[in-house]
Amino acid sequence: MIKFEFNEIKATHAAALFLKLSGGSVNYMKLIKLMYLADRKALQFIERSISTDNYSSMRHGPVLNNIFKIIKSNNVQSYWYKYISKPDNYNIRLINQPTFDELSEKEESIISEIHNEYKNKNEWEMVKICHSILKEWESPMPFSKSKPIDVENILKALNKTKEEIEIITDDVESIAFLRSIAS
Repeated sequence: MIKFEFNEIKATHAAALFLKLSGGSVNYMKLIKLMYLADRKALQFIERSISTDNYSSMRHGPVLNNIFKIIKSNNVQSYWYKYISKPDNYNIRLINQPTFDELSEKEESIISEIHNEYKNKNEWEMVKICHSILKEWESPMPFSKSKPIDVENILKALNKTKEEIEIITDDVESIAFLRSIAS
């Protein structure tokens, strides 16, 4: 099973870039959908996640688990809150601009493409879009609030072959191993 090692700095840089492209403020439910779609596109074309987060299906569509927890926690000690405000009526805003040095040019390009595709959609339109186009999303209702979305299911929905999924899994495991011995 593919499990990314969450990198809060990189996830913050990705979110901050979406906020910058959106004029500095966005509804956090929309941001989470945009980040999920960017991760999905990155998995399709560069075979890695931008946010490095893990995913769940919730009633209003896919959620990036760690980012959702950070937003809901309001933990001002978090790296996230150095750059992004606490929610105010479900809106968050860019309060400082990071360097974006955690993001590759290709990742920045994917974020820009996703932003441009959905910039005129509100959070409820994003929910409808995610419900209709994402084969891997399943309603967790009526028995639970959320249901995990395995990266393998995203890759299958993107028509990756079994062999491609195995290669991606091996790459993710190798990167995690190298990080563990480097630290």
